[in-house]
Amino acid sequence: MESWLQNMKTKLSQQISKNTQVKKMVGELNHLNKEFAAKKTQINSFINVEKDKTVKQAQTKYNSLMKQINQTQKQLDKDVRKTVAQIKKSAWEIEKNLESYKDKLVAQKNKVEKQFSALSKKSPKKTTKKKVRKTTAKSV
Repeated sequence: MESWLQNMKTKLSQQISKNTQVKKMVGELNHLNKEFAAKKTQINSFINVEKDKTVKQAQTKYNSLMKQINQTQKQLDKDVRKTVAQIKKSAWEIEKNLESYKDKLVAQKNKVEKQFSALSKKSPKKTTKKKVRKTTAKSV
């Protein structure tokens, strides 16, 4: 049965291949296949070119942004260092001024204490007498 089927298949194939219209159709299909292959190559090359352009534009934009970010970061670091230095300088000056004020206040305190002790040694202590009032009760 298999050989009969194989023989039938072979006969049909030979008859179809002898037909001029089938040959014409096969030729047209081969021609269309070649055209599609050529168009596919053109489209792929166009897509690759556009893709490459887009990738290059993205890389350029990325590099530009990274350069700008790095410059901004450097400027920010510089400003922070400058501000920290100013704060440290101000803190040092404030501490110096506080020490100076403290020394002046201690000197003034000592001076006042000396004057007060000198005054207290010169004048004897005076005691004040309190007068006691007598209260009388009224009898009613």
